[in-house]
Amino acid sequence: MEIPTLRDANSEKLFKRAKDFYSAKDYINALEIIEDLRFVQGNDRMFVNVVQGQIFKELAEKTENTDVKVAYLLGSVQCLSIAPGLSSLAAISLFILAQQLDSVVYYKKSVRKAKEALYNLTVNLKDPEITKREQKGMLSMIEIAESRIAESKTRGVVKNWEQKEDGDTRKSEPDFIKELMLYWAGLNVEIKRNFMKVSTAELTSYVEGLYGSEGVDALEQVLTFAREEGKWRFWMCRSCSNKFSSAEECKNHLEQQHHAKFLPNSTKHMPQRISKVWSRKISIGSWQPVDAAAAIELIKNRLEDVKAFAYENGWSKDWPLAADEERSKLLKEIQLLLVSFCDHKILSCSVRDWVVQFLVNHLEKLEVSKHILTDSRLVETPQSICFLECCELNQILEFLKNIKCERDDGTNLVCRAVDSFCGGTRVKEKIDFDPQFSVLLLDKRLLQCKISRFDDEGTINVFDPSVHYANAHAQGGYILSWLVDNSSEDESFRFPTPVRMHNLDIWVVVLKAVQFALQDVFKGASFPSFDFLNCMTVIREHKDLSDDIVMKSIDLLKLAVTNKVVRIDSKILLVESARINLLNNLTRLSVFDYRSYILRPMKELILDGIIYMENKAKLAAAEAELISEEKQEEEMKLPSKKKKNKSNKKNSTSMSSHLDKTVEHEHSVNFELESTSPSLKPAEEDTFSSERGLLEMTSKTTNQEETTKDMQSRPGEDSLSKHPCSAYEEATTRYNSILDMVLKAHCNLKVLKEDLVHNRQPFSDNQVPCALRDFFSAFVSEQIEYEGLYSYILSALLASLKEVHPMSNDAAEVVIAILEFWQCWKSPQRESLVTRLFTLEVYERMQCSKCRKMPNYPEQRSYGIVITADSIRDLKCAFGNIKFGDIIKVIRMEDKMLCDIKTRGCGKANFVRHTISSCPPIFTIVLEWEKNETEKEISETLKALDWEIDISRLYEGLEPNTNYRLVSVIGCGEEGEHICMAYKMNRWVSLRHEALTEEVVGIWKSVVRFCGERRVRPEILFYEAARLDR
Repeated sequence: MEIPTLRDANSEKLFKRAKDFYSAKDYINALEIIEDLRFVQGNDRMFVNVVQGQIFKELAEKTENTDVKVAYLLGSVQCLSIAPGLSSLAAISLFILAQQLDSVVYYKKSVRKAKEALYNLTVNLKDPEITKREQKGMLSMIEIAESRIAESKTRGVVKNWEQKEDGDTRKSEPDFIKELMLYWAGLNVEIKRNFMKVSTAELTSYVEGLYGSEGVDALEQVLTFAREEGKWRFWMCRSCSNKFSSAEECKNHLEQQHHAKFLPNSTKHMPQRISKVWSRKISIGSWQPVDAAAAIELIKNRLEDVKAFAYENGWSKDWPLAADEERSKLLKEIQLLLVSFCDHKILSCSVRDWVVQFLVNHLEKLEVSKHILTDSRLVETPQSICFLECCELNQILEFLKNIKCERDDGTNLVCRAVDSFCGGTRVKEKIDFDPQFSVLLLDKRLLQCKISRFDDEGTINVFDPSVHYANAHAQGGYILSWLVDNSSEDESFRFPTPVRMHNLDIWVVVLKAVQFALQDVFKGASFPSFDFLNCMTVIREHKDLSDDIVMKSIDLLKLAVTNKVVRIDSKILLVESARINLLNNLTRLSVFDYRSYILRPMKELILDGIIYMENKAKLAAAEAELISEEKQEEEMKLPSKKKKNKSNKKNSTSMSSHLDKTVEHEHSVNFELESTSPSLKPAEEDTFSSERGLLEMTSKTTNQEETTKDMQSRPGEDSLSKHPCSAYEEATTRYNSILDMVLKAHCNLKVLKEDLVHNRQPFSDNQVPCALRDFFSAFVSEQIEYEGLYSYILSALLASLKEVHPMSNDAAEVVIAILEFWQCWKSPQRESLVTRLFTLEVYERMQCSKCRKMPNYPEQRSYGIVITADSIRDLKCAFGNIKFGDIIKVIRMEDKMLCDIKTRGCGKANFVRHTISSCPPIFTIVLEWEKNETEKEISETLKALDWEIDISRLYEGLEPNTNYRLVSVIGCGEEGEHICMAYKMNRWVSLRHEALTEEVVGIWKSVVRFCGERRVRPEILFYEAARLDR
């Protein structure tokens, strides 16, 4: 369905952005903008609802959580059910929800909406074919739904909507923490206490380095709120961003401003619940049958004595009782039902009055007027029911059994879904301030033990830090476990994402569910439906009937109407109870605790400080050891040259020995090379690497002399050719920069790290190059994030690579060099890491269209595919709305293979079919550029790229929707500088060589603009299998 534009220009501008986010599957940003469009009316409102309804429908399809799926479907139904023009879509959504819940309620609603859609199709002129197709669909839906409704009347449906508990998700302590705990145990108590004090200035500097001005602004907002309000918690309306200091204030806002409460013109339009007094009378009464004959004699003959009867909680012991077992049983059943109605808050005054009317009618036949009953106070107590005989009690019981205490509308599942979202912002640790609000003071209990109870108050206290921590005992290392444990946090929402975005999708869904319940209340209260045509036909058409028969028919009609209204009142209260329950959960979902927001950067800052102090101590120890050895050499009076060589050798291995120790003691693993030669073979001699050249990505390896000659002959570098040393140094610098970006791109591959963690194998020092062992060890232990260590590893890896691969200024060649270098990372039990994670095993098939020969070509291996950037642009321009995967497919259709004459073929060129039986978790695409593209051409190429591609469109033999998502990009700028774009924490960041910080770019659309403005040409695209949730 094509969405028209909105009439208001400003609204349309916002709406277009929302549709762009929706097209990019960025649902949260799309929903945020749609909430800003909540004031649009008329057809514009309908168009906005269509997009919002589709978003919820797609979110429902994506989630595997049953409760959350129902919530999304309910939100979709609400969006699509409020406009007549959306009847078909609303009917479909209701039908899907009915199927999900096996709910008669929603099957009935889907039938009503489908019939409404059929009517609209008859009065609104459309294309006859489209009308016929929609009518057929609606009629089929009606038939299925009505059959489900009919089946429900003949079978007992037992539903079990219990969400399966997750398995044991406890994680073992990170290995590097175990060693860090030993270091922590050796620190004195004062140093430990100092780590509990976090300077707001240092925290600001830290978040600025990570997130730039966005992080600084977010932190300042938090600190300002804490200073002014003296607490961390507040309630936020995600629709209009208003903040509230209490749950009641937030709830009132939702009811008054966001249509979360039914506000009738008068109380007569809304059924009233019985009072708490009446509820108490029902629940605690004895419910023993009264001797009606003796009681009536008392009323008739001793009315004044009856008026004096003492009542306690609505029950009097002065009435004569009857020993009637059958009546006692019926009364107990009636009591249980009424108590259940009270508990569910659906017992209306009309039900109470209807039951009491039985006594009035019963005693009027015995000449006891209602006036006398009022004087006897029997109409004020449920004890009046105990006067009735079995016949009346059975009627009451039968009527009450038809009143439902629950609806199969899924609202209970929505409330349960809310429970799974509310835990993300609950915090156990207190965070206070010093008097100047310049230092954050962590909960001193963390120094001793785990904190078990949540702090749902979030009050901020002000302490003198020296006094506050003076008696704080530091026992054990729990605080280190706490610093690395982020299991209680919501990984989908991280600082500094705006608070409004937190749980925005489920929050809006629950609001829609409240409004949907409200619609049911409004329709039931204002437009009750009756079907008593048979009674009216009897009265109108039979004019010769006697007055007695007519009056009897009218009495029956009145009774039927009364019963219908009473039942409707109970239904309305049942829906109203669901609305209140949903509203309470929506209010809970509106809570936000700023502590949960800033704890992650605070933890990282503290942990960095501890690790930095530990590494500093280790380096000091290593330097002391080095000085000691040099002194020993001097004492032995070794030759100066030998001393120098010895010193250099020790210096180059000191960091390596630190890593070896890390591998041995922290991780207790090594990685093992296959039992071949301990030295690396050159690329030309590696048979496996030569096989990789059979597809697009090949190792275009040349020798060192050719590379140096090429670098010296580049335009603009004539002067450097006269100075080989300068040219070589510049080439080394350029290669170092490319290598840096390639490694950083690989470090962002989640599956690579997981494979290394789960598949570590022991190795000895002489089997795997130190540089490779150091890189993997630091990568797994996350020590690679420390700049000094990373620079050392980068230099060592560069030196090792230069021994087996020539330097290159082509990023694709460097990627291949790295992967070829990593081929030595093998184990006797399994394939190499590169084969498992990066290698495509492809069969090329061809059937000659002329001679019908089908050559059987051997399997070929590659790391990915190569395509030209201008081909991508041309196809995007030609076909318009074409996906990136289909662009690649069209380009590959140009690949042709000759029918081999040597094998008695005919020599005709034929199309090639590419088949793979399985695919690696990492899929790589290389883009080739002309190097002179304009800003517009770069932007157009990037716009053609998709964040997610389905490679089953490229290769046969795969299941449909074998989706991969882009996670790392290596690009080259206008000055030849290479950068890495990495998808981290739900946004893209830019990484540069020798830069200490990341530059936040944002969503993919921002990446397109960023690369266009800076003329950055993406050269390598790394995709990860979509099943690997990031």
